[in-house]
Amino acid sequence: MIKFYIADIEKCLNLEKSKNKDYYFKILNKKADDFITSASINSNEIFCKHSTLFIAIKGKKFDATDFLLQAKKSGANSFIIDKKNWENKNRCFKKKIIENLQNIIITNNVEKTFQVVAEKFLDLGKKIVEQEKNEILKKI
Repeated sequence: MIKFYIADIEKCLNLEKSKNKDYYFKILNKKADDFITSASINSNEIFCKHSTLFIAIKGKKFDATDFLLQAKKSGANSFIIDKKNWENKNRCFKKKIIENLQNIIITNNVEKTFQVVAEKFLDLGKKIVEQEKNEILKKI
């Protein structure tokens, strides 16, 4: 199982921020030793309990930001939220979210943030597979 730690996610997002002056993110309630092993855009489809990144996308019918607590209940431990959607929520909602969730990534570009995370996650997976392959070849 590939584990992508929150501290590493923060590093790759900082790198993106250094390349793109318009890119913005911040992480609330960061637990650097938490990790993700999967991602989901559906709060009811969290497959890896306590290690899923929930991407809160605002659609035509629903704003997934409204389902953050449901995603946590389903097993998500990290969250990507659109900055404008977050700013439009009332104080009571924000307080409840901050009190109950960790690793809340607020960004001005949810899609870009997820792209950066996904690319690094895949790179990590390739490295792990290559290391395991080399270990097997050494034994032969």
